[in-house]
Amino acid sequence: MSHEIKTTEALVLAAREAGDGTQILTLLTADLGLIFARAQGLRELKSKLRYGLQLFDLANVSLVRGQETWRVTNSEPRHSLAPEDPVKLVLITRVAGLLNRLVRGEEKHPELFDEYKNGLVFISQTVLDSSQIRVYELILVLRLLHRLGYIEKRQELSPLLDFADWSESDLDQSRSVQGLIVEMINQALHHSHL
Repeated sequence: MSHEIKTTEALVLAAREAGDGTQILTLLTADLGLIFARAQGLRELKSKLRYGLQLFDLANVSLVRGQETWRVTNSEPRHSLAPEDPVKLVLITRVAGLLNRLVRGEEKHPELFDEYKNGLVFISQTVLDSSQIRVYELILVLRLLHRLGYIEKRQELSPLLDFADWSESDLDQSRSVQGLIVEMINQALHHSHL
């Protein structure tokens, strides 16, 4: 019996050991949504999969659907989006955890994937001071919650929800509505019951 191989762009949100060098990966994919995939032998030195399937890596992955989970059959590394700055790394780890809690079921959500990917590219390639990093986190969470349908569009937040490419000027302009952003995020998380 042959299985259909699906190839999609994916970001590694989390990984946990599953014995024998195998890891179970939480992948945010462009075509399948949030999935769990088994990567056999990923932690072994000889594994060709280990390049491109580390935390916060962007890769093209080939997957086969198993009985309980997906299985990674191939990986083509694209970029590591894990920032070297430990403060930034903690931030994107928190946001990945939030996505992991909020996204349920395998459902195609390309806008969410692009939103998170673009946010990771910006934070990994931009030098920001500590206050800008905090504002970045608020805007990224706001945009992700909006994409998931937890936050409605409000006129005063429209500039923060509508921009296509991240820039430092967006961070600076958002300072005047920072309190509203925090309030909207807190309300959305409260209503999600998570």
